Amino acid sequence: MVGLAVSRKDRPTVGDVKSLYEDTDKKTLGRLLRDIGKLVTAQDGLEEELHQILQKRNYLMHHFFVEHSENLLHGQGRRQMIDELRDIIVAFKVADRQVDELWLSIWNKYGITEERIERELGSLKRAISDED
Repeated sequence: MVGLAVSRKDRPTVGDVKSLYEDTDKKTLGRLLRDIGKLVTAQDGLEEELHQILQKRNYLMHHFFVEHSENLLHGQGRRQMIDELRDIIVAFKVADRQVDELWLSIWNKYGITEERIERELGSLKRAISDED
């Protein structure tokens, strides 16, 4: 969302990016998907897939444990829960890779590549581990 919004500005500043991140952090996933839909038309069914992912996320957060409350009481039920959770994880990972391709293509225009992001993350991890 931030990348899409920044790409619409003629000369985005660091302040613009920070402000957009702060605004984005306050929004629900459903709201973010609606906002993204206003900025860009998703290709190859991505919009529908993201809608399905939102439904899976909402199911997981609001209904999964209620629907499986009895399954917690026996091994076979817990196995069923684990299998369903694994299927949800696979769906999330597939969608995540597709979204990564979209946002990386936007940020690449500003010189922010996947390699640069990995370097920065590595630096942050080292700094955190040095503090311990």
